[in-house]
Amino acid sequence: MIQVIQRFHHLLRCFSENPERPRSLGELAESVGISTPACANIVRTMTELGYLRSLGKRRGYLPGPAAYFLFAVNPYQLLTEAARPEMELLAEKKASFVILVCEDGGFRRELFCISDMTIIQIHNRNPNARIWNLFLCSTGIILLSQMEEKRVRRLWELRNGEDNFLGETDFGKFLEKLRFFRHQGWGAFADPVHSRVTCAAPVFQNGHVIAALGSIWDLTKMSDPKQPERYCCETAARISTLISCR
Repeated sequence: MIQVIQRFHHLLRCFSENPERPRSLGELAESVGISTPACANIVRTMTELGYLRSLGKRRGYLPGPAAYFLFAVNPYQLLTEAARPEMELLAEKKASFVILVCEDGGFRRELFCISDMTIIQIHNRNPNARIWNLFLCSTGIILLSQMEEKRVRRLWELRNGEDNFLGETDFGKFLEKLRFFRHQGWGAFADPVHSRVTCAAPVFQNGHVIAALGSIWDLTKMSDPKQPERYCCETAARISTLISCR
């Protein structure tokens, strides 16, 4: 067996028992019997492909969407089922568009979408689900804001990050904006030309970011221009509670 494939296999097997427990890089390296630097190279590639999900500096790794989408039972199925009624309630509050997405190998994968109260997509384990550049959408920006800066830089280089939703060509300034959204816990992006706003907020499972909720609002239909961001954040928080252990 090719050595790197064998190591890839062993790293995934590390999560076969108790897949919800994060593993550190050192723990993964020890389990495979290789050095930490050698393991780091494989783990980085597995993360970029979506087989692992980084929880941030010194917080370890969990299985990623690419690993779960191979099987019928996965946390994204639970997420979609829990989120659907909450998203429908959000749409009833006059949101013209509501979407739930996750990160999959450095891209944005659609899980569930409602447009003008019509369910137009349910993408659960669907290999044909829309995949989009994280840098080009509001939900992608929110997912990026929750990542380690080292990984954001790597994706910036891989995904032509200069062409981004925030219109910021300087990586340092782009990072500053991501830090702001991370600290704030959500993002609101105004479109004054069309009198609308796009809101996005992270969804957490047991303290770890698993997805992002996005919504688009026609401000001419809102009595309070702050309602969209409040509704979006409250919905994301409720979904997070529903999918987390108590």
